[in-house]
Amino acid sequence: MKRLNFNTTRCEDIMTELSATTNLSSMTARRFAERNSNLAARATADLASGTITSDPSRAPSESAIEARLNSKLSIQATAQKNASQLTTLIQMGTGALKTLQDITSRMQALATQANSDGVDDATRAMLDQEYQQLLAQIDFTAQTTRWGDTQILNGSATSATTALGAVTEAFGTLVAPTTTANSFSTTYTAGNTQGVIDGVVTDATVVANGGMYDVTVVVGGKTFKSTVAAPTNAGTLTLTNVKDGTSAIGFTYGAAGASMGTAAVFQSNLRELLGVDTGSKAVATSTSVALFTGVTSVTAGAAAASGTYALTYTVSGSTGTFRISDGNNVSTATIATSATSGTVAIGNFSIALSGFTGTSSFTNQAMFKVTNTSNMTMTGQIDSESTDTLSVVFSSTNSSSLSLSGGDIKSKTTAATAQTNLKAAASTISNLIAQLGGKRSQLDFQVENLKISQANNAAAKSAVVDTNIAEATDRLMKFKALSGIAQSVFSQAIQNTQNLADLLARI
Repeated sequence: MKRLNFNTTRCEDIMTELSATTNLSSMTARRFAERNSNLAARATADLASGTITSDPSRAPSESAIEARLNSKLSIQATAQKNASQLTTLIQMGTGALKTLQDITSRMQALATQANSDGVDDATRAMLDQEYQQLLAQIDFTAQTTRWGDTQILNGSATSATTALGAVTEAFGTLVAPTTTANSFSTTYTAGNTQGVIDGVVTDATVVANGGMYDVTVVVGGKTFKSTVAAPTNAGTLTLTNVKDGTSAIGFTYGAAGASMGTAAVFQSNLRELLGVDTGSKAVATSTSVALFTGVTSVTAGAAAASGTYALTYTVSGSTGTFRISDGNNVSTATIATSATSGTVAIGNFSIALSGFTGTSSFTNQAMFKVTNTSNMTMTGQIDSESTDTLSVVFSSTNSSSLSLSGGDIKSKTTAATAQTNLKAAASTISNLIAQLGGKRSQLDFQVENLKISQANNAAAKSAVVDTNIAEATDRLMKFKALSGIAQSVFSQAIQNTQNLADLLARI
């Protein structure tokens, strides 16, 4: 038998390096392989996302800074939009004011023409017709220059006076026409007159339309119109508000009403009845009852236009409908008929109910008035803090605010007075345009400042969170290489277990 020659010293060395239960070399190699792989993956994420905060847990401080800067940038972007909206608002206001400049310029020309002995009273009366239409247009422009539902040139609502109580409907100073005897009665048709009929009659026209007539009357800036058949003896003429849809005025033909056989005669009689051409113009007043039982108050919002309003309430099944109208704008709100208390929002108003009985309609209307201040203030946040606001003040430019209401140019004296008032009004309008122009310049500079601030904040954010492409690429290549080396070393360390098995097989 051959004797095995075994080197015991070498065996002891191998046994010291190898262990069947613990492979320290593989553990070390695995740790570095995982670490390098994770670092390479992080570099990949940084390159793919473009930021070092794709995983906030790996860069908590940078992530916190990024969130703060993102919030600031978002607020500044919105503030820039606010500034742009205020700029557009100013453009709307200045555009309307420019229209008012043109109107007052034309009115001054008419007043100048009337303030001369070269024209007689009949001519002045004709000039006054255009003058009154332009005066009504001033109010119409102030009422219809709106930002959303807010009238920006008609002041701001401060109160709604609901204590008008019972008001008897009237159509004062109606004159029996002489053009055709008894063609109109001085008694208007009360049963056909309803809604907001409040103000001075400024125009009345009749135009032939086939066998019918298009009849139009303007009362307090509101247009009432209908296409009617030829007048009849003792018949009625009913005209409906073209905007409101339900408000109406009614007149009564005289005993010889049918004698108005042409549009010209019809118009002449109607204008004489209402004092449009000569004499005192007719003044209309709406009928009203006291505020409905159970309706304790009507509150006007800041955007409510000044003027007289009619409140009505009707029932259909289990639903009741409140309706508020000034003859130009109509708002409605529905409630359950079982509702007895609470607040009802309706357009620019709110109605307070207490002990209200909503199961029955009210056959009459309750009138109330809204009084406005001379200014409407619009405010917007134009930078990052809640206190960084800018207010734009729009002054009221209706005929009352411009001290033009009630004027005429029917005589040299009134024409001279009108000229003085128009000159002051034109100066007021020019000053308002200049004030708004100053606000526009301020907003332009603020928008530019916001753009600069946004660029600086974006740069600050970039410096903190954006990936350094070169550095991240270098890390990616480095740790991919180290990861590969560590994997190789790990594989070699695993072989030590096989070496131990081989050794034991030779024992």
